[in-house]
Amino acid sequence: MVAEVKVLVFAEGLAVSAPDDTQPLTVGTAVSSNHALQLGQLAALVLAQVINTTGTPAAPTSVTAAGGVLFTGTSLINKKFIKSDSGAVVVSANPQIAAGTIIGSELILIFKSATDTLEFTDGTGLKLKDGASYVSDLDSRLGLTWDGTQWAEDYRS
Repeated sequence: MVAEVKVLVFAEGLAVSAPDDTQPLTVGTAVSSNHALQLGQLAALVLAQVINTTGTPAAPTSVTAAGGVLFTGTSLINKKFIKSDSGAVVVSANPQIAAGTIIGSELILIFKSATDTLEFTDGTGLKLKDGASYVSDLDSRLGLTWDGTQWAEDYRS
């Protein structure tokens, strides 16, 4: 059974309390095994909100030229396993990747096909390093950050 955990944010740090505790835990406080379990459950809950994954390596999400990459994430880190819907595709959608929702959120595109590839160009909501187009390959990655107006490239592989 999962205990209800209440998180309180104070100026001096984070405190965690549970219904069976009389004293809140603060950062640096010795943690009992019962508290460790509660903190572990809290960490799992927080991670579920921080990282969002769409598609899987075995079943990547298909992307069309006209549709582009759909984005509905509200997490800080968003991973998408993707491939084109058929063969080599140049993404022509405007924007090529749907707008983000949180400034500073990361989008990691993980490409899962050597034949169903995607090509992205600089512009239309996407800022690629040095203006260079990106063509995917099997297990290649494109890392992007939402700056409030466009997805900006952080890295490619």
